[in-house]
Amino acid sequence: MKETRVGSGEDVERDKRAEVLTRFLKFAREIAPFKGKKLEEIFANEEQKREFIKNLDIDGFIDLLSGVNGILRDRKKTDWSMDGKTVKLSSVLLGDAYVPPEQEDKPELLEKSLEGAQEMVELKRDIKDIALLLASCINAIHPFADGNGRTSRVIYLLTANDLNEDTIDKLKEALSQYGREKIDPNPGFVQYELDKLVDGEVGLDDLTRNPEGVSYMFASDEYIKGGSRSRIKNNQISEEDKILFHNFFYDHGKRRYFFLALLKFVLDKGLDVRKYIKKFGKRTNINADEVIEDIDQNGMDQIKQNYRNLKKRYVEILIDCMVHPEKEQYKVEHGGKVMSLKDYFQLKIQEEIENCKE
Repeated sequence: MKETRVGSGEDVERDKRAEVLTRFLKFAREIAPFKGKKLEEIFANEEQKREFIKNLDIDGFIDLLSGVNGILRDRKKTDWSMDGKTVKLSSVLLGDAYVPPEQEDKPELLEKSLEGAQEMVELKRDIKDIALLLASCINAIHPFADGNGRTSRVIYLLTANDLNEDTIDKLKEALSQYGREKIDPNPGFVQYELDKLVDGEVGLDDLTRNPEGVSYMFASDEYIKGGSRSRIKNNQISEEDKILFHNFFYDHGKRRYFFLALLKFVLDKGLDVRKYIKKFGKRTNINADEVIEDIDQNGMDQIKQNYRNLKKRYVEILIDCMVHPEKEQYKVEHGGKVMSLKDYFQLKIQEEIENCKE
């Protein structure tokens, strides 16, 4: 049971969210793709919203998100930009096990999310599905140093609902300290399912590609002790990459993607996996430091590229499962029923809303 917030603290919170919303409504017309129009002229009804999305290009989409985020963070207009290069997540759902894509890849992924939304418009998909695609991709891509959650909630509510007094009230709640309790289009709700799809593409569960059944990796203590002081003896790779290897192991989120990047390299190169494995009970792990000792700089560069591509792939699968929910690989079982991953995602969001009411 959640504690009820009453009294002067609640009044202060109400005033704060009203102030944020007032600022947003006042300055929203300054966002480039709105071309000076009020929000009501764009988001008044579903037909107008579909037309707006259909005609939006990637530059306009980035300007839209940067403007919404900038206003919500009370930043100067000259500072409205994608500033999420050093963002680190501490979300309860996504947690430290999720690492956003590289900043250089974020515009491309935002473009893919916009193209997905435009395809859904052409297919006459439910406007709430389109809203969820756009909002969840903001959270997964994390283009900003702060305010990604608030930005995603505003985009979701403006897209999913006609702009009226009821939506204004929902926006006030979404911009509050407890906004996630009202709506949280967070892909962390389906992170396990998305991770498994990425695993499958790498070959983690494919005995044809992974005949030894490697399920994770480890590194010898002598390799990961001592922080940035490299113990790697391989002189074919740079000192910078030796330190990077250590950092991958010290960061839980990066470690998962690094393992997949390493395994993909071994499998793609057709290397003898048996040379690098060690059994831990029923688990078969790959010895990462032995792989690193055997590769040259080109191999290390390929592993780094794999790492980068896998983070992108997570978002690409999120987009595809929303645009094409009918695909067989996006079927999940829940409560004795088979449903699309998209529907399961929406169900988990609704369950969280109900849980927060208790």
